[in-house]
Amino acid sequence: MALDVYAACPCGSNKKLKFCCHGLEGSIEQVVRHQSAKQYKQALQLLDALDQKHPQSAWVKNLQAFTLMMDKRGPEAIGPLTKVLQVQPDNLYSIALFGLASFLGSGWKAGKTAIQRAFQRCSNEYPHIIFFLARSIAEFMGSVGSPLAHRQYLGLAMRLASEENRENVFMELVEFDGDTKIPYILRGSHDLVPVTGDEAFEKEVRKSAKLAFLGCNDAAGGLFAKLAETAESELAALSGDDAAKKRVTVASLWWNAGLCRAWDGDEKTAAEALHRSAKHSAEFEAAAEAETLAQTLGRRGDREHSHRVVQATFKIKMVSKLLTLFDATPLFVRVPQPEGQAPDPRQPVATYRVLDKSPVAGNDSASYSLDSVPRVAAEIVVFASAAPGQQEAALGIIGIEGETFTDALAKLEAAGGDEIEKLTAPGTGESITTNTVFEKEFLPLQFKRHFEASTPLGIIRRINRDNWSKFLTSDWPEMSLAALGGKTPQQAIGDDAVRVPLAAWLQQIDMYADRFGLPFDVPAERAKYGLPAATQRDVSEHSNVGTLSVLQFARLSFDKLSDQQLVAAFKRAALIQHKGSLRPLLLTIVERTSCHDYLDMARVYRFLSDLGSLLMETSEAIRWLDQERARTVPVAEQFEHELDCDMRELRYRLDDPHDPACSNLLRRMWEHYGTKVPELRGYVTGIVNHYKVAAPWMTDREAVGAITSGGVWTPDSAPEKPAGESKLWLPGS
Repeated sequence: MALDVYAACPCGSNKKLKFCCHGLEGSIEQVVRHQSAKQYKQALQLLDALDQKHPQSAWVKNLQAFTLMMDKRGPEAIGPLTKVLQVQPDNLYSIALFGLASFLGSGWKAGKTAIQRAFQRCSNEYPHIIFFLARSIAEFMGSVGSPLAHRQYLGLAMRLASEENRENVFMELVEFDGDTKIPYILRGSHDLVPVTGDEAFEKEVRKSAKLAFLGCNDAAGGLFAKLAETAESELAALSGDDAAKKRVTVASLWWNAGLCRAWDGDEKTAAEALHRSAKHSAEFEAAAEAETLAQTLGRRGDREHSHRVVQATFKIKMVSKLLTLFDATPLFVRVPQPEGQAPDPRQPVATYRVLDKSPVAGNDSASYSLDSVPRVAAEIVVFASAAPGQQEAALGIIGIEGETFTDALAKLEAAGGDEIEKLTAPGTGESITTNTVFEKEFLPLQFKRHFEASTPLGIIRRINRDNWSKFLTSDWPEMSLAALGGKTPQQAIGDDAVRVPLAAWLQQIDMYADRFGLPFDVPAERAKYGLPAATQRDVSEHSNVGTLSVLQFARLSFDKLSDQQLVAAFKRAALIQHKGSLRPLLLTIVERTSCHDYLDMARVYRFLSDLGSLLMETSEAIRWLDQERARTVPVAEQFEHELDCDMRELRYRLDDPHDPACSNLLRRMWEHYGTKVPELRGYVTGIVNHYKVAAPWMTDREAVGAITSGGVWTPDSAPEKPAGESKLWLPGS
């Protein structure tokens, strides 16, 4: 190990090697070789021997700690580092390692002081360690459900990453921003707001912002909150323009404090700060965004305003006998199991739905209504016993807590009789356990509806859409909401005191609609509840539209953007996929032919056609698909392009599989493509068999592949898991 003796010592003491740890290089080289070969036991043995000979060597103790962490023994790494820091409190290598060891050994909250010290002091000197620390914290924040903190620490890791790691972290950021399961208000970037004042004040603001930049979000949030409290207290003595300016300062400081608290994973305190920001903001849209973020963060994990999906678990004496009993029980409907699946003890042998009324059958659309289609009161998942000594035969019944689930549970116990025995969850003694939670305001939308397997997709989607319409027009307007001071949205109309919370609640509904592909017209709903129309956000030719929050982005006048900005906006919108802003942006792009050469127009037309289908506007979906069909493509790609367009049209037309247009398309698939791509005949066969479509032009109806629960057949589809299976507790698991 050839090291310059006049270079800084690797131990982190800030001394030159010649005057610190010189003479240990040969022994340390052996340690490094063992580390590289993942021979951590041998490396630690060498280090222990070196520590006996050189008990004052920080290099040895730091390497002991580093090796222990590599060997996944984080808590043990704290000891040697503590000894170094007692003698060398400014040893940056030890401080960086101690921050990492504290996180791995003590956890996020207990280790926060050491973590923040490592971020604050060691990012420049030891970026590889701080990178790993930031990425580890990001992973932790993701696991505990703190999205803003997850993204912020990924961003910090991105800044610190080496070339070989940067692309991986970037892809993680892209994956995060494109994850539609996360409410869109929590995706994308959120920036601290610049705040001005006298020299001493601005110095404190810069200090807070720097701490946030380094990842010390707890300290930054505390400083911003302190500044906000002080500024807020000064408001009472002001009036006129002075008071207005001070309110802007207060709102901005609370916004910054709220973001930093959220980046720290403290969502409850973050929500409180953001509520205060909204209260003081003079600009309605800024107030509504702060309040939307506050409501979203405050409601996450809030058991008081949540409803539980619960389960009860039973041991089974004889599975075959129990299934016979269930098959004979009224309103117990067995869900068809995927055919051709290899036996797997981890998969259920049967799944039943407990219904509140008899199923509707047939293709007559008039027979299906919210009153006639049964709701699923609960689902029963039955597992057979595996090999001796492994998981015993058991079932779980899963449903939404309340009278409906209680009745379904009673029906299960009556049907099962002596063949089942209720179990309690280990460590709790409870027979009813929580599976998941959801916001109680959306309870009317949580109950599934049961449809027979051959029910056309269009009927299923219409019933779901009718249920959504009922929620918007009847259920939600009459709900008493805590954010509105206990008033219902209908009662809140015209009440200036709750205009901002009401606007924020409309965004909550829009986020729900966006996630589940439901229509929601925010401008129309704003007008309905007496709220002002959203003001357009001004941009200059130098504005970076890619750094705007989702709500700021949605207020852009897309027709005023330059071609370059429009291209950047499309990339951003295609990632986030907020449907409220995506469609107007796409329509602007179609009209702006000057930017078509810089965009993947196939993707633009496909987005528009998919959005049309999502809104159940089949003719609109086909119109945009025809635009894609008309695109000129190379001769070598024409067949694939034509097939892709027809497959998309088939997906749209399966809303009504008995429509002649759908039948004609199936026939085209069979005759035109089937001779060149024989597998396509299997696709067509699966659809025809599933929906019982008349197809006299077919000569072979042997099914290949599977039909998904959504009704779209795909080749070799993996069977979908029954609801709740992934979180079902079973004895012995």
